[in-house]
Amino acid sequence: MFSDARDPGAPEYPLILAITYPDLDTMDAALESPARYQSKEVTGQIVAEFFEGRIHHHVTQLNEFTH
Repeated sequence: MFSDARDPGAPEYPLILAITYPDLDTMDAALESPARYQSKEVTGQIVAEFFEGRIHHHVTQLNEFTH
């Protein structure tokens, strides 16, 4: 399985837009913020022109690699 958690019905093969949060509490606050709900409508309008499908959320672990 690709992710640690995902929305019900979400496929295992995601296209990822990665956003890094310092901890789960901060991520949860961001997901519930008024700005997110306002942007969802605008994002939906933009994506509707080029995308057929459903957007799901996956929670993954952060892996940082140094050279």
